Parts: sequence; C-alpha cells; structure tokens
Amino acid sequence: MPMRVFSASQSPLQAHRLLAGAALLCGLLGLQPMTPAHAAVAMTAIVAPVAPPPMRVEVIPAAPFVRAVWIPGHWYWQTGRYVWLPGHYTYPRVGLRWVPAHWRLRGGYWYFAPGRWAR
Repeated sequence: MPMRVFSASQSPLQAHRLLAGAALLCGLLGLQPMTPAHAAVAMTAIVAPVAPPPMRVEVIPAAPFVRAVWIPGHWYWQTGRYVWLPGHYTYPRVGLRWVPAHWRLRGGYWYFAPGRWAR
C-alpha cells in the first residue's frame, strides 16, 4: 500500500479526517498502530501570535460502537488564523487515556500541544 504524504497546502482537517479513518480501519482489522520505533516522525512546532478563541461547545453524538472514546474538537492555527477541527470518536488504547489538544502561552506566543494517548 503506498504511503500518503501530506503537503503544506493540505488542510489539517483533511489530514485529521484521513488519520481518523485510518485509525478506525486499523481497529476494525485488529491491527496495532505503528509506534515511533517503527515510523519516522517529523515534528513541527505550531505557534500562534494571539490566543485561541474560546472552546466551542460540541454536541456529542451517540457512540458509534461499544467503548468508543470521544476526542474533543480543538482550535488549530492555519495560514494566519484559527480554524476549528471538530471532535470525533475513536477506538480506545488499552491502558491509556486521551489527553486533549491544547494551547500553551510561552514567551508571548501560543504553542500548540497536540492530543495524545498517555498512561
């Protein structure tokens, strides 16, 4: 299967939806996600000059499957402005909990901390 590479012109929402779909497919097939030992991961800091807007109140739909985990939506900085990435359901990771994405103020700038699974 060819690897999909995201270009800078691709919206984070498109990437977000593709990754959510891939996670859902892996869960349905019983596949384990790749860990950093298996995949090269490039990290780029997302920095904004102004604070994000207040969080949106999301209406959480009924879970699509048993043990579904709700991943809340969050603000993302793209092309000089904030865009909202809506929440979605995903499969749980055994022994882990979801830490939501958030913004941190450091030195007058806002740094994005992506959501992640943690012990």
